[in-house]
Amino acid sequence: MNKILCSLLMCCLCVAPASAVEDSSLVDKGNQLWSEGKLELAESMYRSAIRQDPGAALPHARLAGLLLSQHRNDEARAEYQNAIMNDPEDPNLFLALAIVYLHEKSWSNAQAMVNIALELDPHRENSLKLQQYVATRMGAQQVDNGDDAAALPAIPQDAIHDSTPHGKTDTPH
Repeated sequence: MNKILCSLLMCCLCVAPASAVEDSSLVDKGNQLWSEGKLELAESMYRSAIRQDPGAALPHARLAGLLLSQHRNDEARAEYQNAIMNDPEDPNLFLALAIVYLHEKSWSNAQAMVNIALELDPHRENSLKLQQYVATRMGAQQVDNGDDAAALPAIPQDAIHDSTPHGKTDTPH
């Protein structure tokens, strides 16, 4: 995976639903396990949280980030879509889904998700940065052979959220 996609992946892992007000102990356990590198157990915790409250966006978003970190794009996409169905007003979820589409090189779908995020919050700097990145990728798609990544501007690691899944400023995802 090239450096830009790695950077985008790090952005995606830090997306938290804006409306997540309450911490789920299962999600918290999943976050801890993820930070310890116990990915299978973390996934199990997130799935348990989903079974406990299928209408909550938070466990779907966290599970999606974990799946994406393992290059399980199809599953990650489905979980971000579930999160969006449960919280359609959170622009971060649309940005995260855009990153999944970027991993799949589905530029127009990525652009559509960024556009929705911008409709929800027109002044969100992260959306504007990702919009610029997607536009650059769309313009370079004809010459993209995997080696031209150095010529493209890198999206900042904090383009979506300025924390890490296990950092001190992390909010439950």
